[in-house]
Amino acid sequence: SDLFIGGVDIGVMAPMLLATALLRRGHVDQAYTEHDRAGAMAVALGDGIALHVVHFFAARDLIWLEDFEAAQARLEACIALQEETGAHGLLASAPILARGWCDLHQGDAEGGLARIEGGLAGWPYRGFRASYLGELAAAQARCGRAVDRLAEFQASIAVPEENGPLNRGRVYRLYGDVLATLSEPALEKAEEAYRKAIRVCEAHGDRVDGLAASIALAEVLADTERRAEGRAALRKAYEAFTEGHTAPLLQRAKAVLAGASTESVGMGRPETRNPAP
Repeated sequence: SDLFIGGVDIGVMAPMLLATALLRRGHVDQAYTEHDRAGAMAVALGDGIALHVVHFFAARDLIWLEDFEAAQARLEACIALQEETGAHGLLASAPILARGWCDLHQGDAEGGLARIEGGLAGWPYRGFRASYLGELAAAQARCGRAVDRLAEFQASIAVPEENGPLNRGRVYRLYGDVLATLSEPALEKAEEAYRKAIRVCEAHGDRVDGLAASIALAEVLADTERRAEGRAALRKAYEAFTEGHTAPLLQRAKAVLAGASTESVGMGRPETRNPAP
């Protein structure tokens, strides 16, 4: 096809966007198939920029599913293509931010934080800014660091141009993650943020971010008298999936329902240690 969207051939862009839409609706296996189809089309066209974008979109979806090892492999391919094609701006910053998130979850706190901060410094536009500020704030909080851009993150949440509807549920969940690491009074605010994330995800049919928020809510309520309430919300979110049960996010949900510890490698939730905002 000679029709392009953002410089990427529609024959590549269509299955790539379909993959993300399918994933958000919980069709995990079908999303994988569409990402593979988009990649095959980019290779057939000999289009390095298109293949770069495909690898990034696939990596981002894998990060949402907490499959950080597979996401990192995609990002490494993406960054290699970036050097070959001279991709810049958004195409250069987004993979760095995503790679930082992968590094954090695989135990490299210093490298991960540095990459997220570097990627944010080069972020060329306002879209998704709240999400990336949230990832930085959550990463700092979970690593026991001072959340030095918390006020900026909180302000960004209220700006529609920086906190669009596609990522809004994720942003509220990340905000809850930050609050959950603060002193005890902030746990109620964390619960409120998680519940808001779940409501937003339900309104938009976003089952993946909704499941992540439901896991977080169940964990916050685990040591309270409302433990059953948290587990019920998580069970509802988990049972909405009919495929993709081997994905790490779904495995983590299953472990929480079974009563097991579920913290991701390298990003375990610390004891509350930071003063509440």
